[in-house]
Amino acid sequence: MSSSISVEHYLAGQTRPKIKSLKNTLDYYTRYSPHYAYSSSYGNKDTQEVTLINVPSIFVGSGIKKGTVDIEFFTTGTQTQQLTDSRQNGELADENGDVQGVVLYNEGIMLLTGSAEDMMNASEQRTFSIAMSGSQQIPVTTLFCHARRGELNHSCNPTYVAHGQSADPITGSTEYTEPDELNIKNVVKSPYEDYDEAFHKVTYVNSVGIYDEQRNLIGMVRLATPLKKEERRDFSIKAKLDF
Repeated sequence: MSSSISVEHYLAGQTRPKIKSLKNTLDYYTRYSPHYAYSSSYGNKDTQEVTLINVPSIFVGSGIKKGTVDIEFFTTGTQTQQLTDSRQNGELADENGDVQGVVLYNEGIMLLTGSAEDMMNASEQRTFSIAMSGSQQIPVTTLFCHARRGELNHSCNPTYVAHGQSADPITGSTEYTEPDELNIKNVVKSPYEDYDEAFHKVTYVNSVGIYDEQRNLIGMVRLATPLKKEERRDFSIKAKLDF
C-alpha cells in the first residue's frame, strides 16, 4: 500500500466541499475546545481562509496520538513558526499560545487558520514539516484456562516415571504390547533427612494448548516458569491473545 499526506488551501470565500463535510464533526468536538466550532467568534470556516491537511490511516493507524503533532515553518531555511498540540485538547498553538488551528485526531485531519495561513503558501523560500505519532487499536481476547482439582495429574514426559523402567513397547510381526504398569516417580520432598514423604501425584504445567471447535490446535501459551500441579489443588491460567 502507498499513500501521501495531502494539503489543500482555500482562499476566503472559495468553494470548499470537503470543509463543509466536516461541519458536524467539528461542532461535535467543541466540547474539548471552542476553536473547533464551524462558525463562532473565532471565525467562520465556511468563508475564512483555511488549509486542510489530510493524513491517511496508512500513516497513523487508528488515529493521531494526542500531544504528538508538531508543525514547523521555515523561510529560507530559518524556522519562523511552530505549532504544537501540547495541551492535548486538539488546539494547534504557536509559541505565544495563540491557537492557529485544530486537530481531528480520530479522522487524521488538521485545519489551519490564523497567521499560519501565510506560512502554508508554497514558495521557493517557504517550507514546512509535519511530525506526529499514530495509534493502533489491537483486538485482545482474554482466556482463562482452568486446571481443576484432581485433573491434569498425568504426564507423557519420560521423567514422570521412576528411573530404571522401560516404557518401550514390545513389538514383533504379530505383537505390539505396552507395559502394563509403570511406577510413577515420587517427587514429593520431605523436610526431614532420611525420610520419604508419602506418594502423591505431582505434575508441572509449562504450556497450554488452545483449540478450535474441531479440536485443531490454533495457539500455544508457554509459561515463563512451570506451575506445580498437585491433585488437591486447582488454579487458572490467564492468557491474552492479540489478533
